[in-house]
Amino acid sequence: MAMKKGFSLVELMVVIGIIGVLLTVGMNLFFQVVMSANKATTEADLRQNASLVMETISREVRKGSCLDAASGSLKIYTTTDCSGTFTPINVAQLVSPNIIITLTYPVFTPKQVTVQLRLDKTGSRSDFQGSITETQTITVRN
Repeated sequence: MAMKKGFSLVELMVVIGIIGVLLTVGMNLFFQVVMSANKATTEADLRQNASLVMETISREVRKGSCLDAASGSLKIYTTTDCSGTFTPINVAQLVSPNIIITLTYPVFTPKQVTVQLRLDKTGSRSDFQGSITETQTITVRN
C-alpha cells in the first residue's frame, strides 16, 4: 500500500478552528487596547483643558481687586468696592469644541472665590467620552 502525502480534511478543519479561535482572542485584545488608549487620551485632554481654564481664571482673579459671583457668573472688578467696570470670565474659547464647561462658584467673598469647574467631553463612542471636576479656591492679590 502506497503512503499518501498531505493532510486529511479533519486535520485541516482542526487547524482552521484553532487559528479562528486565536484570531478571535487576538482581535478582542487588540480592540480593548485601542479603546483603553482612546480613553486615556480623552482623560489627558480633559485634564489639560481643565488646567488651562483654571490657570486663566486664577490669573484674572489675582489681577482684580474685588469679586462678585452673586449672579452665577464671575465678575472681576478693578476697584476695591466692586463698582464700575468689570472683566467677565470667558473661557469657552479656550477648550476644544466638543467639551462642555460648567463653572459654579459655591463660595465667594469680595476677596476670595471657590471655583468649581466641570468639563464634559462628548463623543459618538464611549471611549471618546469623559468628564472631570476640579475645585480651587483663589484669592485676590490686592
